[in-house]
Amino acid sequence: MLVIAGSGWQIVDIPDLNPLIVAECRIQAVSGMIVDIDKVAIGFADSTIVIFQLPGSKLTGKQVRDRFGEKPANVAGEENPFVFAVLRGTSETPLTVSSTSTPCLKDPI
Repeated sequence: MLVIAGSGWQIVDIPDLNPLIVAECRIQAVSGMIVDIDKVAIGFADSTIVIFQLPGSKLTGKQVRDRFGEKPANVAGEENPFVFAVLRGTSETPLTVSSTSTPCLKDPI
């Protein structure tokens, strides 16, 4: 189970509620979801979404064993979650036109 708090996020083992992975954040975490057995997407208050690669050695369960074997290895030997991908948000809405952006529709000349 993925638990999101403003100061961080955790992966918790449901049967005994033990935290498997705990990560702290400098920017407020506001949302998240598990996107794969070994990846989570976390949304932050600055409109950024980060996909984290989880350390295989800390994951448990039948699906993990079926996919990665009895002793899952960590990607690049990393024992902590690390950034796999980043989607940077924008403070502008689709209806906002700033001096640095180009409107989608221009008046004909």
